[in-house]
Amino acid sequence: MDGLRFSCEAFIVALLVAVFPKEGIGMFVSVIVPMYNAERYLAACLEGLVSQDYPSSDYEILLVDNQSTDRSVKIGRRYQRVTVLSEPAPGAYLARNLGIKAARGEILAFTDPDCVPAASWIREIVSAMSDPGIDLVCGRRLPARRSFLLASIGDYENTKDRFVMESDDPELYYGYTSNMAVRRYLFDRLGPFLDLPRGADALFVRQVAGERSCARIRYLASAVVTHLELDRVSVYYKKVFLYGRHRQRANTILRTRPLNLVERMEIYRRTVTAGRYSLVQSAFLLGTLGLGSLAWFVGSVTAQAGKATASGHSTGAPNVR
Repeated sequence: MDGLRFSCEAFIVALLVAVFPKEGIGMFVSVIVPMYNAERYLAACLEGLVSQDYPSSDYEILLVDNQSTDRSVKIGRRYQRVTVLSEPAPGAYLARNLGIKAARGEILAFTDPDCVPAASWIREIVSAMSDPGIDLVCGRRLPARRSFLLASIGDYENTKDRFVMESDDPELYYGYTSNMAVRRYLFDRLGPFLDLPRGADALFVRQVAGERSCARIRYLASAVVTHLELDRVSVYYKKVFLYGRHRQRANTILRTRPLNLVERMEIYRRTVTAGRYSLVQSAFLLGTLGLGSLAWFVGSVTAQAGKATASGHSTGAPNVR
């Protein structure tokens, strides 16, 4: 019965796309932004969202406060087009889930309060999802500063995102709610994000790849956000460490696999070729990525050590339907 319902919902989307021209499809989009003590970057994020070149009547902005103690709520309420919601329980994914419940859109677009979407962000998402065969898109993320090292890391990460989302191996798939859009009926079918400290977005995309199809997920380079927090290489290493750490938790819920060395070197080759890097620049990027791999490994090892220490006291992992 669930499968029939899922097929009917997909058919309705396809029918709407067939009836309306691609350029004037008029899909209503709900943009969901969770926040906790985000005053440093929030105004820039909201300015980017209210300045979209998509018709203002066709999208809403839902800002979900997660019990901030700074001026975040006050900043959010300055914007007439922004609806401020409140999630009392701690957790960014719980805040996103509240936004999903309140959303009116057939497309749910996610970003973070430290990200600034390009003016064409929503329009590019809607254009891509006018294809009824696409259920989920992940866009391109740029660092805040364009130093060579940060720019080259951004090039590598975006090349990696494309590589993964063009593969046919569902175990490779991941996602990121800093720049992601999803058809609403996927949440109706698969359920909300899991209540995890990190990585529930990656698990959701992995689930879509496994239960729907890898072909229904697209990397969308034209949907761009600038990640304001990513202004130093040290910030990148910290994030990679956390990814390695939380991936161990994610693997107890749904099997994923990291890229192997051959795949990573192919992504590196594509990055330096597309960017026309010099030999020196290529060497710098390789060394930077090597330190990133070490940070990921250390994060993974600390997670395994923590799990071994807690052995015998597990409360179990949440189920993915």
